[in-house]
Amino acid sequence: MRVDASCQWRSSLVGHHHPYPTTKQLRGGVQSRLEQVLNLVLVSAALMALGLLVRREFVPARQAQAGPLGPEFVEDWREILPASRTLGDTSAPIRLIEFVDMQCPYCARFHAVLTRVMAKQQGTLSYSFVHFPLKNHPHALVAARAVECARSQRAFNSFLNVTFAHQDSIGKKGWPWFASRAGVADTGRFGRCVRDTMPLPIVASGVEMATRFGVRGTPTILLNGWMYRSALSEQQLERAVQRLQNGREPK
Repeated sequence: MRVDASCQWRSSLVGHHHPYPTTKQLRGGVQSRLEQVLNLVLVSAALMALGLLVRREFVPARQAQAGPLGPEFVEDWREILPASRTLGDTSAPIRLIEFVDMQCPYCARFHAVLTRVMAKQQGTLSYSFVHFPLKNHPHALVAARAVECARSQRAFNSFLNVTFAHQDSIGKKGWPWFASRAGVADTGRFGRCVRDTMPLPIVASGVEMATRFGVRGTPTILLNGWMYRSALSEQQLERAVQRLQNGREPK
């Protein structure tokens, strides 16, 4: 069983207040007994509500810790491709799609793994990057924009490499610092691009695809339609690619 290695999105608990009728008009022993019954009902209802909220918040996290039993096949996986940025030969027999949050440490680790595997699998493996900035990462959305700004100056791959290599500097150093190290030619233009507040359709499309395909965290990886909900090690990725090349299902 693979240990889970992904950044998960979690919603916050939201409390609700529900008014209940009083028993002030009741008299004597009847009033007292009804109050006791109502108090018991209120306590029971509160405990049930609390149990449901705790389950909603924490059970998915515990399940994720155990890791998935194996990949699941997604029939219409190719419909994700228009919402992606692709590196490598698009006619390669193995297509890897990844939902990415630039601030997710597991994405950074998997990027290093993927870079090594792609260097050994040239012509066999292509890579499609899909934006999925998680709400609980404060710099993820602007980081997605920065990636696109670098891409507009043909520095997409180098910017990914630099940003993931220096991920701990996100939010501490300005984006032009990353751009200059990635070889972005015009850092002034890059800075203006990053500061623009106009939503980017490619980022919105990635989030839409994540919602549609039930993606809950990053990295989520698809290999010719086989979906893994956490990062793979170099050995696991190479084994999966080899099995697909041999016409077998990955594990």
